[in-house]
Amino acid sequence: MTTPFQSDSRLGLSTTERAALLRAISTKSDASPQAANREHSRFTLPPGFTVVGSLVQPGGSEVRFAVAVRDVSRSGMAMLHNAFVHPGSKCTFVVLDESRSPRAKVKASVVRCTHVRGTIHDVGVKFESHLPVDALASVRPKDAEQGPVSYPALATLADELSSLVRNGADLKFIAQLLADMSAALGAQLKAADAKQAA
Repeated sequence: MTTPFQSDSRLGLSTTERAALLRAISTKSDASPQAANREHSRFTLPPGFTVVGSLVQPGGSEVRFAVAVRDVSRSGMAMLHNAFVHPGSKCTFVVLDESRSPRAKVKASVVRCTHVRGTIHDVGVKFESHLPVDALASVRPKDAEQGPVSYPALATLADELSSLVRNGADLKFIAQLLADMSAALGAQLKAADAKQAA
């Protein structure tokens, strides 16, 4: 059974809040010790590109949704989802360009699902075959490829925080974003101290 197409707006976030949350989670992830051991570079999608997905749930039903992509590589993708997703669940994703034309299609399996807050989860999927990132015109390497938390990444987070304040976002959301920024910066400082001590 297939359910109707669901928008990622079910995350319950405004566009500004979603962008800020995606950036905060990515910055925190890029500051982790595991980031240095990644097999493939992470990228952000070009402006105007979207990803739609279908997910087969444990009971066999299929859910179709617009994907809130955090980052993508040749071998997998990180995304936000509005519910827990069981590791091992099968998915299919289609990358659409700015004219809504399909640029790539790939099958995947969920490898991890981490609770973020409320109903929001950070989900990692592994592709069954490599995604041809070179086929995605103007795909951009993430800022963090220059280092776990670079000044450009921090500047972007600060801009997003300012936008949230100007647009009257929920204060609890702003407080959590500040905590995420602080944790990412703390991890970067700890890594820098460890490097100096070595």
